[in-house]
Amino acid sequence: MAASANNLLRKSKSRFATTLSSSISDSDTTIPLGSTTGLPTDTGITLTIDRTGSVEAVTGTVSGNNIINAKRGESSSTAAAHASGAVVEALWEADMLNDVVTHLLLGHDQAGSHIGTDLYAADAGANDTYVVTLSPVPVAYTTGMTVRFKANTINTGAATLNVNGLGAKTIVKGNSATLADGDIAAGSVVQVIYDGTNFRLIGGQAITQNAAMTTTARARAHNTSAQTISTASSTQLTLGTEDYDSGNNFASSAFTAPVTGFYAVSAGVQMQSMADGKNVNLQIKKNGSGIVDATFSSGAAVDVNAVVSDILQLAATDILTVFVIHNHGSDRSTTTTTTFMAVHLLSI
Repeated sequence: MAASANNLLRKSKSRFATTLSSSISDSDTTIPLGSTTGLPTDTGITLTIDRTGSVEAVTGTVSGNNIINAKRGESSSTAAAHASGAVVEALWEADMLNDVVTHLLLGHDQAGSHIGTDLYAADAGANDTYVVTLSPVPVAYTTGMTVRFKANTINTGAATLNVNGLGAKTIVKGNSATLADGDIAAGSVVQVIYDGTNFRLIGGQAITQNAAMTTTARARAHNTSAQTISTASSTQLTLGTEDYDSGNNFASSAFTAPVTGFYAVSAGVQMQSMADGKNVNLQIKKNGSGIVDATFSSGAAVDVNAVVSDILQLAATDILTVFVIHNHGSDRSTTTTTTFMAVHLLSI
């Protein structure tokens, strides 16, 4: 964590004393010192100027022989002008102890037990601009800071989080990719971790997948009546009677995939009174091109049952249809309920 005047945990140096190398006004944020030897540079530091006169505590960070980005009038003192040569010391100030206690209470109760509710709050923002107010109040964003909040709205693409007015920071996926629509669901409890630049969503991919799997896609349909199939002519099966269609994805003898995913697909046809040695070929097509097929032969003058099945990866809006062709030599008819197509979404 970078040194900052906002650090709650600040180091000091025993028996440190120096003087101002030049005068300062009551609003200067750079404090010039005769020496900074021994002062810590990895955290902010609080120093006292002129404790026997116009006493003032200042907090800032060391840069060369200066204290920079100084916060003036700390520890209930008053910002004042000081002359060159004024004594500057590292003394124990009440704010130093108070800030340590505040830091400890961010993660513990007064009995010393760790608490997990301190970094949780309900979102009070609008779409894609999440806003939370935590208590105790964090004074700055720090790398590794984890925040949990209950989202008020679903995100639609890029989103930000503003914690206690410290400024809106972009929320990204765990791999730093931009959020997709619905990565944050309305009413969900979201956990993010600050990486120094953005808040990274923890578990966002899984949330998205679970939300997508609420998509319903199960359908089966069959012949309404016997269908005449001309010999040697590839013919689409007319499946006019729906046994079920929970996602309303089946229409005009075709199934349309609602989302990208893996689907269990099966189809069947019963061709009546096929001659001995004649064949029936059944084919499932995706977007008009054959993707699964099988050929069945009759061993006698009987009805021929042909069934094909597979697990297919489909993109959203892909269309499945079923075609049949035979070589009996004259028209043949199908039966009804055994001439069908069924499709079930398995996973995304």
